[in-house]
Amino acid sequence: MGFKLRFLHGALLVLFAYAPLSLMGCGGSGSITTGGGGTGGNPGGPGGSGGGGGRRGGIGSAKGLKVLAQNDSSNSRNQVILASVPFPEGAVKDLSTWGISGLGTAWRILQRWGDGSVRIAQAQFLDTLKPFETKTYEVVDQVKALTGPFVPNPWVDARIKDGAPGTKVEVVDEDGVVYTGTLEGPGETLHETYLVRTRFWRFYCKNPDPNKGIGRDFLTVRVYRTEFRDMPFVKTDVVVGNDYLGADDTQGSKDPNLYPLGPVSFKEVRIGFVGVWKGMYHQKREGVGTPLFDSKTGYEWFSVLKNTWLDDGQTKLYSFVLYFEAANGDAKAKAKWQTLFGDLLFYPVRPLATLATWQKTWALGLLGGPVTGPTNAYDRAESAWVHWKSADHFGPWGKWGDVKFTNTTGTPRNGPFSEDLGHAIQGENPHLLEVLEGKARIQAVRQYHMWGLEVGERDNQYLWDGVPYRKGGRKLSIETRGRFQLLNNDPYTRWRRGVNWKDVGHGWNQYDHEHFTTDFLFDYYTVTGSFWARDELRILGQCLKGLMRLQYYFTQHIQSARAEGWTLSSFIQCWLATGDPDLKDYALKRIKLVVDAERPRAHASKAFVFQWNHPLTKYPTPSAFFMPWQHGPVMLGYLAAYRFWGSKESFQIVKDVVHTIEYSWVKNYKNDPNFGNIADGLRYYVPAKYNGNDVSADFFDSWAGIGPRWGDSPLGGAHEFLLSGLYQLIDTTTDKVLQDKARYFAGKLLGPIDASRSRLWNKWTLAIPDRVLP
Repeated sequence: MGFKLRFLHGALLVLFAYAPLSLMGCGGSGSITTGGGGTGGNPGGPGGSGGGGGRRGGIGSAKGLKVLAQNDSSNSRNQVILASVPFPEGAVKDLSTWGISGLGTAWRILQRWGDGSVRIAQAQFLDTLKPFETKTYEVVDQVKALTGPFVPNPWVDARIKDGAPGTKVEVVDEDGVVYTGTLEGPGETLHETYLVRTRFWRFYCKNPDPNKGIGRDFLTVRVYRTEFRDMPFVKTDVVVGNDYLGADDTQGSKDPNLYPLGPVSFKEVRIGFVGVWKGMYHQKREGVGTPLFDSKTGYEWFSVLKNTWLDDGQTKLYSFVLYFEAANGDAKAKAKWQTLFGDLLFYPVRPLATLATWQKTWALGLLGGPVTGPTNAYDRAESAWVHWKSADHFGPWGKWGDVKFTNTTGTPRNGPFSEDLGHAIQGENPHLLEVLEGKARIQAVRQYHMWGLEVGERDNQYLWDGVPYRKGGRKLSIETRGRFQLLNNDPYTRWRRGVNWKDVGHGWNQYDHEHFTTDFLFDYYTVTGSFWARDELRILGQCLKGLMRLQYYFTQHIQSARAEGWTLSSFIQCWLATGDPDLKDYALKRIKLVVDAERPRAHASKAFVFQWNHPLTKYPTPSAFFMPWQHGPVMLGYLAAYRFWGSKESFQIVKDVVHTIEYSWVKNYKNDPNFGNIADGLRYYVPAKYNGNDVSADFFDSWAGIGPRWGDSPLGGAHEFLLSGLYQLIDTTTDKVLQDKARYFAGKLLGPIDASRSRLWNKWTLAIPDRVLP
């Protein structure tokens, strides 16, 4: 077994050659071509060119929608490009007449608007990019999209019939017992077009001898495999997981998914392939070394985890590009594909719709955008990308730019949408999509994963802590999915010797309800169509139902303003990604039966909810108060519920926020000990009740040691949370009085915009519509 070493962009690429005896004679006959023309390269069978070339399409009628594709490689590259294209609401019901101008295009719909029209769709097309080229593609109507069944690439098809790429996962426990999971069968087809097919498998790692080791399966595996008609490559996501669903009453089922494993430690997890060239994305960042070749089996093994442990509900995601080379393929074609193999791995093309396209369609995030950013937005985005790449935050349990604990002060994870995608679009710089990818992928380690989870509207599941029960924790949920019985009568303590019980999830938590956000996953899904990300959002949609309950549990009552706002935004994102109507129905019932029924609408402030007796307010007890800045997430989430679902209750809640801000606003305050004279300011804390009686916003202003509670500053800090929501409301409502009030408050909070537009790099401004800016 020989191998080649090649250095690209400072990274080591291992290009594995084949053992001649294992691959000779496997291809069969066929005409040898070099590609080109309008046939996708005329692959010509296993001995041909393996695809490539071009597929021509009609010129069509331009509609002002464009996408960019950037080649960071010094090589020309001919490949299938997958580009997410946004569409305006109501504009497109059927994509059969749409395409990329001049190129044959297949389509996959990723999201739909509330009226059923296409919101985001993935354009799939074959094209050539010159070295270091950034190409703009026009999305057009009045052409014929590529339709028909997917046909496997002949090089890939031939090698699969010979047993490639194998795909195994092995777990070695602390006693040296090996548990193996093997990909078998055709899998489940998740998606298929003329050009692209994605299939899915899930299986378990087991030792064939039930008397060895733990005596049961030891971790799970999910595999997502994407094939291309016109390229001999397969992109493969492998998820190694402790994502058992579990059940308190298994009813004697033999389904291993119903029997949780709990946190387990092990010596090693390794992923193996056979008969293909293989490369691992983010290999160095994951701390994974050069794969080792097993001469007995022909497998190359990536050792992805060593001497560590996996918590309950935790997973790890690894991604690979596999190159299937035909032994008797055309020599020039082989050289081309070998070069592209390295470029796919180290210089992946990440297409991005233009700023004007996103602004024209209002399909970004939930409310549209981004606002036109600073004049140096491209350079700012480039600097942020370089900083992320050079930071010391990688590794299997590293932060990858995120924060591990979602409760972290300062709300670093939340916003109208992810900063990385917003800034990438503002600067039309796709490099920041790599940052978004890293932050999205690391969500795999958060402990909410229970495969096949379904939460009923009023069942006995309560998922406050992600999984329903932890060792030594509170038994909050009646249904614990088998965790309570397992961990209080534990037969697997020997396989938990290396678990650090004081470091839950290696420092990662699930999503707490006051900072819940699925922005990284949703935005990553939006620009890539990742089926792994869609499954994450499917699980999280159920977790949201299990967290924000309608009866019996603590959250059956209205929660803090930010908790209700952020979780509603995530409900809508999960609904958009999965199309699950139950998520919409459940969220609307919570709005009507919990939030609108319990909010203190009769109080003069019209605040969303009151909180009680907090020492940071400095108010004497018993006292109720509210925080205007927490109404920023309310505006974002509830305005989206109105736009997508037509919720009248939600729109009234959003309009009432303006009244809450007006009630809490301060003008011409004199001689503040920290800020002096304040012409305009917004209180951070606002009193609502004291000793059982309603009180005015200024009730404690004259009390010694209290005064107005400003927060970081009268118009800055957390008050910025309100910016995008206020401007979105101005753009939505027809009530001129309400518009004028919202415009006044928003203008004071935003401040002046100078020629550099630097103020509009702030994440809380990203969803401001340009047309309503002062």
